[in-house]
Amino acid sequence: MKYFKVIVGVLIFFMMGFIVLINCLFYTHGTDLAYISSNGKWTDHEILFKGRDFNSIVYFFEEYKIKCNVPDVTLERLRSKSEWYSFSSLFDKDTDIKWKIPLSSNSLFVTSGFLLPAIEPAACDKYVLTEEQEAQTELEARKYIESL
Repeated sequence: MKYFKVIVGVLIFFMMGFIVLINCLFYTHGTDLAYISSNGKWTDHEILFKGRDFNSIVYFFEEYKIKCNVPDVTLERLRSKSEWYSFSSLFDKDTDIKWKIPLSSNSLFVTSGFLLPAIEPAACDKYVLTEEQEAQTELEARKYIESL
């Protein structure tokens, strides 16, 4: 019984260390954001610790616009800025261009969590881009990012 407090203290210490380690592994890249098209038929999200960043999202959005022939849709954010007390917000930069994307006007989809609306894959999603269209997608994505 005399070592009980020591054992409990050591267990608590290691559990806290484990929690900090997990947070550092997954949340030190900043806040993952989810995005939706203005027509509500396309969604995607960042996974920063895997390298799926804002530039990737813009590329896939521009690809969607070309595949589905919807040039007038715009990219919208599904999450407002992180709360100051969240761990990932410590690693956010307010100057990141991803925060310049307008918040979605569709309040049904705007959440503080990370749930994406269930959207059926579009039939045009099966369409494969030609090399010329891929080059156009890259160009459009680059132009969009530079315009922010």
